[in-house]
Amino acid sequence: MTCAACGGPLPKGRRRFCSDLCRVRGRRQERRYDTDEFTAMITRMIRNLGRRVGRSDTAAFGALWQVRDTADEACATAIDGLRRAGFSWTEIGAAAGQSGQGIGQWHRRRSGTNESFQEVAP
Repeated sequence: MTCAACGGPLPKGRRRFCSDLCRVRGRRQERRYDTDEFTAMITRMIRNLGRRVGRSDTAAFGALWQVRDTADEACATAIDGLRRAGFSWTEIGAAAGQSGQGIGQWHRRRSGTNESFQEVAP
C-alpha cells in the first residue's frame, strides 16, 4: 500500500496517508473542483433556475436577472485576470466563440476601462 498524497509507503496502522502532513495535503487536493466540471454544474443550475422562474412570477425573475448581472461581473473579472496573465483579446475571444474585438468591446462596456482593443505586436 502507498500513501494517497505522496505515493510513499504506508507505516503500520495507516490506511491512506503516511503522515498528518500528507493527510492535510491529500484532503485539500481532494476538495478541489475541476474547473470544467464546476462550470458544467453551474450551467446546469442556471438553466434549471430559468425553468423554475418561468413557472413562477416576476419577483423570481428579478432574482434571475441579478444572477445574470453577477455572471457578467465574473466574466469581466476573469478577462482582467487573463489579460494580466498575458492572453490576447483574440485568444480570449476564441475561447468564448467571439472575435477578439467583440470581447474587448463587451469588456469595455461592462468595466468602463479604456484599454485598447488592438493586438499589440510582440
